[in-house]
Amino acid sequence: MGRAMVLDWWWADMGRWLARVPSGVTGAIPPLVATLPEGCGGEVRPRATTSSLASAARVRIYIAAHIIDRAQTYMLTESLLQFFENLGAEWVLWLLVGLGLLAIVVMVERFIFFRRHQVDPESLTRSVVGALREGGPPAAREALGNLHGMTGGVLKAALDAWDDGVESVEEVIQAAIAQQRVYYDRFLPILGTLGNSAPFIGLFGTVIGILGAFSALGSGAEGGVLKAQVMSSIGEALIATAVGLGVAIPSVVAFNTFKNRIRIMTGNTESVARMLLAYLKASPLAGGPSGRR
Repeated sequence: MGRAMVLDWWWADMGRWLARVPSGVTGAIPPLVATLPEGCGGEVRPRATTSSLASAARVRIYIAAHIIDRAQTYMLTESLLQFFENLGAEWVLWLLVGLGLLAIVVMVERFIFFRRHQVDPESLTRSVVGALREGGPPAAREALGNLHGMTGGVLKAALDAWDDGVESVEEVIQAAIAQQRVYYDRFLPILGTLGNSAPFIGLFGTVIGILGAFSALGSGAEGGVLKAQVMSSIGEALIATAVGLGVAIPSVVAFNTFKNRIRIMTGNTESVARMLLAYLKASPLAGGPSGRR
């Protein structure tokens, strides 16, 4: 928006405002508005039959307050426009690229983690229950070996509390599952946050790019220069939206996939732990209630 355009708009706005000044303070208006340029807009009431210094002072106060209000609004708008024009949308693209790399790192780390702790619940149940039948809890611990992850941690905690009875083992199993979930949920909030916020970050870059396009339209450039400036700003705006969606969509897909894997692994762990608990309830050799009767 050029300075001449802003000045014309301000004079027209002043003319429209003066037409709405209360009739009790219009006595001194004609001398004050005589210096306004032609075409300022609005109609000013004719001079009142009487005037006073008080009414003139009130008019000056009205005009001063209006000028200050309009000037502050204009200065704030111009400052924000100038700030975003200088800032540009390129930094938003770099921010989205960095967030995209962060999402890739989290996806790879979680994928390796889940692959490393993947177990076959059926074969694990057979080996642990068979070891319990042959040698009790010590043999079952040996059968688990170096098994880590949710299933291994829960079963080892249950075997450690084996001699404390069924109720104690049940509580230990639930506590161990909750503790293991913390490790499996690690870094997933990053993917969830990126999936929710990346489109809005891209939209922010789009808004900045559109502001740059409007600024180019009001700069007074002509021909190919104007077209190049406008197309460049619109291109940045659209790229920001595309990159934001490109970061958000894989993050949401990965987040839901890993959450589903956690749900499946939690179910498998609970099933193996339930089998172990059932054996504890039924086997007198295991030190359960039936064996102590």
